[in-house]
Amino acid sequence: MKANDPNALLARDANEAARAGLSYGAWRSLKDSQKLADKVHFRRAQQVAEIQRKRGKKK
Repeated sequence: MKANDPNALLARDANEAARAGLSYGAWRSLKDSQKLADKVHFRRAQQVAEIQRKRGKKK
């Protein structure tokens, strides 16, 4: 399987969805929402770290 072959990637994703007992659309939606949540959590963690650095400089 080539890494950039779209048919192979689609087949891999479809197999993973089938193993999870989900339709491809439901599985894709779940994966997309997980990616979005990861981005939000990462941004929030960066904001918290920046606030903590600024508070540390004031003392």
